[in-house]
Amino acid sequence: MWGTAEIILNQDLLPSLAQPAEIRSRIVVQRTALDSNLTDRYDLSPMRRNATLIRLLPHVLFTAMGLSALADDWPHFLGPHGDTSIREEGIRTEFPDSGLPLLWERAVGGGYSGPAVVGDRVFVMDRIAEPYDPDKTEGNPNFIRAEIPGKERVRALHANTGKVLWEHVYDCPYSTVYLYAIGPRCTPTVDGERVYTLGAEGDLHCFQAASGEVLWQRSFKDDYGLEVPEWGCAAHPLVYKNLLVCIVGGDGSTVVAFDKHTGEERWRALSASKPGYCPPVIATIHSLDQLLVWHGDGVGSLEPSTGKEYWFAKVKPLYGMSIGAPRVHHDLIHVMGFKGVSAAMRVAPDNRTAEVLWGPDLRMGVAGVLNTAHLDEEGYLYSAGGRGEFQCVDIRTGERLWETSLPLQNARGERTGAWPSAFSFHHPSSGRTFLYNDHGELITAELSTQSYQEISRTTLIEPTHAVGGRMLVWSAPAFANQRIYVRNDQEIRCYDLSIKHSRVPLDAALMDAQEAFMDEGEALSTVFRLARGGETLYEHAVASGQAGDRSINEDTLFAIWSMTKPITSVAAMILHERGAFQLDDPVSDALPRLGKFRVESDSDDDKTKPLARPITYRHLLTHTSGIAGYDGSFDQEGTWKEVMELDDLDGLIELLATKPLKHQPGERYTYGLSTAVLGAAIEKLSKKPFDAFLRETIFDPLGMDDTKFHLTEEDRARFQPLFVRTEEGFRRGTPAEDELYYRPNSRLHLGGEGLVSTLADYGRFCQMLVDRGRTPDGQSILFERTLAIMLEDQLDGKPGFSESEQGYALGFGFHILKDAERHATAMPEGCYGWGGYHSTFFWIDPANNQYGLFLSRRYPFFDAAASRLEAAVYRH
Repeated sequence: MWGTAEIILNQDLLPSLAQPAEIRSRIVVQRTALDSNLTDRYDLSPMRRNATLIRLLPHVLFTAMGLSALADDWPHFLGPHGDTSIREEGIRTEFPDSGLPLLWERAVGGGYSGPAVVGDRVFVMDRIAEPYDPDKTEGNPNFIRAEIPGKERVRALHANTGKVLWEHVYDCPYSTVYLYAIGPRCTPTVDGERVYTLGAEGDLHCFQAASGEVLWQRSFKDDYGLEVPEWGCAAHPLVYKNLLVCIVGGDGSTVVAFDKHTGEERWRALSASKPGYCPPVIATIHSLDQLLVWHGDGVGSLEPSTGKEYWFAKVKPLYGMSIGAPRVHHDLIHVMGFKGVSAAMRVAPDNRTAEVLWGPDLRMGVAGVLNTAHLDEEGYLYSAGGRGEFQCVDIRTGERLWETSLPLQNARGERTGAWPSAFSFHHPSSGRTFLYNDHGELITAELSTQSYQEISRTTLIEPTHAVGGRMLVWSAPAFANQRIYVRNDQEIRCYDLSIKHSRVPLDAALMDAQEAFMDEGEALSTVFRLARGGETLYEHAVASGQAGDRSINEDTLFAIWSMTKPITSVAAMILHERGAFQLDDPVSDALPRLGKFRVESDSDDDKTKPLARPITYRHLLTHTSGIAGYDGSFDQEGTWKEVMELDDLDGLIELLATKPLKHQPGERYTYGLSTAVLGAAIEKLSKKPFDAFLRETIFDPLGMDDTKFHLTEEDRARFQPLFVRTEEGFRRGTPAEDELYYRPNSRLHLGGEGLVSTLADYGRFCQMLVDRGRTPDGQSILFERTLAIMLEDQLDGKPGFSESEQGYALGFGFHILKDAERHATAMPEGCYGWGGYHSTFFWIDPANNQYGLFLSRRYPFFDAAASRLEAAVYRH
C-alpha cells in the first residue's frame, strides 16, 4: 500500500498540479546568510547540541534547532504558542512602499500545507503530479471525486537560503474532490528532533528532522479503514507529552493518539459520521487540560493522556465541514465551520458537561473556514466570515459588533469571490494584528470592538489556485526568525520582517544599479550579494531572458578565473605558517626548473639573460616574478594556447621554462601565471595534489563543496554560459572564447585562474576573510596575523601596478584600498578584494564587517560594475 518511497539527501549542508514557475524576464532573489553570532553562525551540524525548549501549551513542548533562542520558531499550524500569536520582538508592522525584502524563493509543487519553521530548517509538503483534466462531469464540481495519480513530497529547506537539505517522496494517488486535489493540507508539526506530516490521503510520517530518515509511518486507510473525506485529511497533528494526537476517522477512531517515538497506538476514541477537517487543540479549562475535537457531529472533550471522554456538545456542521480550530476564553469555546455555521458553548465547572450558548445561527457569530481567528483577552473574536466580510463578534453572545470587507479585498479594492479568507495572527507587543489574505497580501491592522483600522499592506506572493472563478492562495504563513515564510502552488518565499536593518534605500539603489547594467546593454544575467556580520543584507539575481542565457540560482556554477588567486594565496600562506617556506626563499628549492629560467634581453636581439636573483615566493605572491603567459588565446598562437594543451602542473613549469621572463624578478609588477606557478609549488611542498590540499585546508572546513577545477556532465547543466559583448550587443561565447574546458581527468589545476564556484561557496570564503581567517565554528583557516601580512602594501613602490591610480596597493592575493579620495566611491580605506576575467569580483570591508560579491559571465571585463555597486553601498 505504501508504494515506493525515496529520500534524497543534500550532503552539502548535512553537516503537482502546478508546475514550477516559468522563468520570468527578470527574477529577484534575495536571501540571508546564516546567523551572525560568532559561535552560532553557519551552523552546518544537523542539530544543535543544546536545543532550546519552547513551550507551546501546558505539556506541549517543541525543541528549537539551529538558531538562537532569541527568535521564535513556528513549529505548528497555530504557531509556537498554540494561539496564533506572534511574540517576537523587532518585527515591523508598517511596510515600505517598495515591499519587504525578499530573502529567497524556492520552487514547490501544489498544496495547501503551510510551512513550519524550527531553527535553521523550513519543513513543507507539496504534490508532484501532472495537471488533471477531468472528463465531462455533471453536477456540482465542488463535490465530484476523481482518481488522480501523483506523489506527495516532504521537504526540509534551509531557513536562511531556501536550499533543499533533504526531501522524501512517496506515491500517493488522490481520491478526493478533483477541483481541490492540488496537494497536502496539513502543515508539518515539529517536535524536537522529529517532524510529523499528514498527507491528504491519510499517510502519516515521522521523520528525523536533521536527515529526513523515516522513523515510522502509518496509513489511516490501511490501519483504520478510513474513507478519505471529500476534501482530504486536513487536521494538523498535535504533540502532547509523548503522544502524537491525530484526527483519523473510522469506527471508534475519530481521534487516535500514537506514541510519538514509535508510532504505536496508545489510545483511540470517538465515533463520528465524518472526522471533519479541524485540528485537535489542547486547552486548560477549569484548571484541567482538555483535548478538544471538533468533528462532523459536534465538539468532544477528552482526557489527552488516555482518550477518556469528559463531555460532548452537539453542534453539527454542514457536510461534516468542521474547520476552524476551537478558540477558548476561560470556560467558553467558539467553533466555526462551512456555510456560516458557528457556535459557542460553556463548560460546566465540573468539566463533565458543556452547554451550547448560541448557534449554529447564520445571523450570529463568525464562520471563517479557510483561516485562523484572533480571540482577544476580553472574548472578542476577529475573523473572516460569510458574505466576504471580516467580522468582530462577542463569543459570549454571538453578537456581531462590526464587519468590513477591506482586508478581504485586494489592494486595488477588488472584492473576493466565494469563501474569502484571511489568516489572523496577533502581535501583543505592538497591539496590532497581522492578516494574510487569499490575494497573497500581508496586512497589519488595529482591531478593536469599535472598528477595523488598517495600518499597512504589501503583496508577498501571487495567487495560483483557481477556485470560484478567481485565483487565490489558501496556505497559512509562518512567522519565525523575524521573517515571514509564504507559499503558493509554485514557490515558497521568505521575506525579512525585521526592523533591525532599515535598508530599503540601499536595496533600491543596488537593484537599480543591477537593472541598469542590463537596460544599458552592459550585462546579461548577474547576481550581487552584500553581507554584513554574517547576515545577507541584499542578494539580487537578474535574469535577462535572452536566448541561451540562464537565470541564476544558488546552484549556478561560475568560472571565477582570477578570483582563484586569493584562494591559492591563502593556501600558500597556510604552508608559510606551517614553516614550509619563508617568503624570500627561492621557489627553485621546490621547483628546480625555475632556477634555470632566462630573462628577456633589453636589446632588440633574441638573446636572453640569466637570472640576476632567484624567483622567491614573495615574487610569485606579488606578480613581480617576471612570469607572463597571458599572451594569445585558446585559438590563437601564444603561451595561453600552449598552456591549455597541457595535462598537469609539471608540464606548465616545463613550458614556462622555454619562455623568457619579462624582467628580472622583483623589478616590477607583471600580471600573468605567477599564481599558477605558486600552485605548482604548493603541490610539491605539501606532497599532495594541489586540489587535494585546497580541499583539505580551505574547501572542506568552509563547506565549499561546489568549488573545484573540473566539471562533470551534471555540473555543466548548471554552468553559467559565457556571453561576449560586441558593438551589436551580446552573443553567446564560443568554446574557444570560453577557453578553460575543466576536463574531469585533467591535472592542470591552475592556481591563478582554474576554479569554478557558486555564490554560496565563494561567499563562505569571503565570510572567512571578514571573520579574520576563521570558520563559523571558530576553526582557524589562517592566523589573523598572517592575514594582516597579506594586507600590507607588498610592492613597495615598484612600477607596473595600474590600480595604484585608483588608490589601491597590492598585497598577497588582494588589492587593498589605501587612498579613498582617489577611489571616489566613499568606500573606506582598508577594503580589499580581487576580480576575475569574466566580470566577477568581490571586496571585503573589515571596518564594517561586510563583503560584496558579484558574479556574471561577461567578456570583456565589465570595469564599471564594481565602482557603481560600491557607490550604491557606501552612499546609502
